[in-house]
Amino acid sequence: MALDTWRTLFRECLGGRGSQYCEEVVPLLAAVDQGVKPSLLWDVCTADTSGLLALLNQARAKGLLGSKLVLVELGLDVFIVNLPAVTRTLVNIIAAAPTWLIDISGSEPKVASSENHQEFHTYLTSIIAQLNIGSTDAGMTDSSMGSLSTQNGDVNSPNSSTTTNTPQAPPPPPSDTSVGEIKAVEVKLPEDLNLSTIFGCMLGYPHIYWWQGESGGNSLSGMPLKVFKLSAECAVDGSVVELFSFSIPEALEGDLRPGIEHWGNVTNIRIEQAASFSNASFKHGSLPEAWNYASLARVSCPRDPNAQDTWSRLTNALVDRWHLPMINDQARNSGFKRAIERAVTEGHHTVLDIGSGTGLLSLYAKKAGATEVYACEVDKFMCEMGKDILKLNDGFSNISILYKHSNNINIPQDIPQRVSLVVSETVDAGLLGEHILTTLQHTWHHLLLPPPTSLLPLEAATSTTTTTLETNATPLQEEVNGIQEKANDIKKIAKKIPEKASITQEKVSGSQEKAQKIPEKATGIQKQRYTKNVKKEAKNVQEKANGIQERNASEVKKKSKNIRKRAKSIPAEISGVQNQFNVNQEKAYVGQKRDTKADAVSCQPLQSSLNSDAVTGDASADKKLGNRSKHTHCEDGPNNAANDTASDIENGLPLPTCGRVIPSKAEVFIALISCEYIAKQTRLIDNNFSYFKNKTVCVKLDEPYMSEKLSQVPGGFKLLSKWTHITTINFNSIDDIMRHQQGNINGTRDIQCTESGTVDAIVLAFTLHLDDTVCINTFPETLHTQWENAVYPISHPTHLEASDRVAVNVECEGVMRLSVHESYLPSDATGENNLYLQASALRFLNSNKFTSAFTSAAESIATKLGTDSKSITATDSRRPLVICDATPFPVAGLRLLSLRPHSRLYVEEEEVQRALVEVGVEAGLSEDLEEAVDVLFLWPTTEEGTLKDDFVKKILLYRLMLSEEGMVFPQEVDLVVGVVGSPALTSMTRVDDANTCGARLAEVFNLVQVMNVLLFLFVETGALRLMQVLEEL
Repeated sequence: MALDTWRTLFRECLGGRGSQYCEEVVPLLAAVDQGVKPSLLWDVCTADTSGLLALLNQARAKGLLGSKLVLVELGLDVFIVNLPAVTRTLVNIIAAAPTWLIDISGSEPKVASSENHQEFHTYLTSIIAQLNIGSTDAGMTDSSMGSLSTQNGDVNSPNSSTTTNTPQAPPPPPSDTSVGEIKAVEVKLPEDLNLSTIFGCMLGYPHIYWWQGESGGNSLSGMPLKVFKLSAECAVDGSVVELFSFSIPEALEGDLRPGIEHWGNVTNIRIEQAASFSNASFKHGSLPEAWNYASLARVSCPRDPNAQDTWSRLTNALVDRWHLPMINDQARNSGFKRAIERAVTEGHHTVLDIGSGTGLLSLYAKKAGATEVYACEVDKFMCEMGKDILKLNDGFSNISILYKHSNNINIPQDIPQRVSLVVSETVDAGLLGEHILTTLQHTWHHLLLPPPTSLLPLEAATSTTTTTLETNATPLQEEVNGIQEKANDIKKIAKKIPEKASITQEKVSGSQEKAQKIPEKATGIQKQRYTKNVKKEAKNVQEKANGIQERNASEVKKKSKNIRKRAKSIPAEISGVQNQFNVNQEKAYVGQKRDTKADAVSCQPLQSSLNSDAVTGDASADKKLGNRSKHTHCEDGPNNAANDTASDIENGLPLPTCGRVIPSKAEVFIALISCEYIAKQTRLIDNNFSYFKNKTVCVKLDEPYMSEKLSQVPGGFKLLSKWTHITTINFNSIDDIMRHQQGNINGTRDIQCTESGTVDAIVLAFTLHLDDTVCINTFPETLHTQWENAVYPISHPTHLEASDRVAVNVECEGVMRLSVHESYLPSDATGENNLYLQASALRFLNSNKFTSAFTSAAESIATKLGTDSKSITATDSRRPLVICDATPFPVAGLRLLSLRPHSRLYVEEEEVQRALVEVGVEAGLSEDLEEAVDVLFLWPTTEEGTLKDDFVKKILLYRLMLSEEGMVFPQEVDLVVGVVGSPALTSMTRVDDANTCGARLAEVFNLVQVMNVLLFLFVETGALRLMQVLEEL
């Protein structure tokens, strides 16, 4: 009953608008009253001091509040303050070490110095003094102030002696002996004082941001923050209330966390002592940790729908649902696997996986024999999941996973040197929507070995630039040339050794011949003088010949071994010097003046001496890079790959000194389609509503295009033209990447129509070439593809004949934008008469059955009000009605307003209110309602068909605002469920390892599988009912 009393008080003291916030504010007031929170900043609605004082004093008179509260006016803001609690908090801040304040005045956040802290004490002391002086007028006594002594340790200080011990319980709240009224106290402070810091102190945060001058907050720009929250269950209404929410810089977490945990423990003790709160929970406010808690709750309470729903929502928030069908796309996985294997066997042994997600592509690279694999992922949860997946796949846990964007990777801090292969699937339905061009431009400049010379920017190939680079890089170039000359010299020596061996062998043979002739000579001499000395001479000559032969053979073997060893070490030396040479080239480019169309390219070509077999064109480049695939196999491991490289040097084969990207290129195509499903959510098809006054009612997209899986849209689509090629993007060409970033391909493309019909949208599809042999198509006619298509809706429908040709505007400056050329649009399609609505409003307006049902209800109400003597109009048949229409667009409210012109209309959304202003209709917002509602129109469902999260709460709120004879439509909601089976739904809910080409993902990834899938299938029905319809896709 206490909550009902509060509602009455809110309505009486703050009016109808204030009563909306009763359930939100009452638990917080209870927390302040019982000392759990030192104060509450009143920011929920506009309320004057007299109204708030009336609310607090009447609540105190009814026993709902104690007498320790004071209303504090601080500038234009108002705090409801527990005087003992806030005084204790401010005293603790003054007594604490500087760790209480976080200085954000400089370029990096840091703990404030003692000087800064001491400077701030003056202001806090002034606040304490003004509060206590004002407490006399507020009726506060010494007993109600409680004890401010800190002789047993400051339990609220993060640096007190209790930080490392069990926190002591604070003194119990003092007995309420005062009978004085709650009054207002005005606190005056210097105008230039940083009020944000004062607010943090008043609200009792354990750490508060502080700055001097006008530079405050600069160090927080782009800085990762850790958010902490403390919640508790309130006995007043059983709700879980968020009592505190604050943040600190991640960089300071190690220093500040002990104090925060101590503060949390002390606050939990206060909560346990408070009569109105229980089940306190203190947790780090991040999605991954919240998901961990939700998972525990789900296991502990498997039949609790709230636990299941909370877990499901967090899971959907943590992992984008498109991951599942893509991971289950066996054709896509197999294609990437084959392309990566082929690249690794061609010598690309250092790999960077950009946007690694689950780490699947990194696994493929490591299995193919890559010696070094690095994966970077900007999503922390996916990064952690990727690590678990790598551990699950035995032998691949040594892949390095970097939790950062590729643009933030540094050499050698993150990776030791440039890689030779980058794999990435950072493409979306529109190909370029995930900024792959910007990513690859940075990658080519800073992380990847240079591309083949012919694929560099054109300006980099001019003689002037080449001369400049040669001058700046002379020492390194000479070192590289020197190593190559040494390699050539060793090869020449190796070639000469057999010749020397042959000459030596000839000498040996000559000596043997002489030795054979000696006996003949000896025979002639014997006839004259035969002695033993002749035999001895012959023996010595033979031994000498044998020794010469053995020494020469040993020398040949030793030199050959040294040459092979030296040949194997040369690639590493060349790679090291080459990387240093690239760094030197980057520095050389920084100093050059280049126009905006030629951004500084920091990985320019190695000179011709480094790549004596340089390619001269795209086709020849592919041929050169791919000519080794005939001699190697995908199954070759790291050792075999290394041996192949050493063997290549010995055999004179070209080394992979150029970088490569997978996918290699993309061909982009567009077509015209007719699709009722697209039309219904992007424009008003039949403008039968008089209040739109011939305006073009359409959707205004936040992005250049929508993403739809056209092969599965209800009603299908009709292709009105041929697929027309508009561009090809070579991801291995820096020049081509820059052309598509700078708008160099902008222009018009002619499309030949093949079917007659109304053009509802332009559709984009592409062929993604992973290498020369493997590609992925996203054409919607390919039913097995898991890719969605980029859809560019046309606001002004145009009917075309089969023989027509249509010009389409193509713009590409990092993202592809498409539109029909204005010459093919109606004459009034200038955009000046466009009225923009949300897609949900357009779907509602395009449903004749829904709009007819609501307008019929409005007409029935008008008839009833005019004939029923017991109705609202019993005293005045023309009294203005208060109408609240919470539907996606107020067709019922507008109809009733046309029948009762002097009525007042309220809507829920500001965007709907702005649209009504454009058509000349004044409407207020439901949150500003301060009068009883006569007619209420509700819309209970989300666009996916589930009940809105706050729908029940809104009903309870609107019930308090209804007049005595108020009417609500619809009056009931029916749930309709069905049982279906669908392979498509299966692929959207869990991962199957049968689709991942030998990699194990399911055991880890299926921890985040969901038990429900939200699919929007707009269903028209004759009754106003909640429809949850699942169809086999």
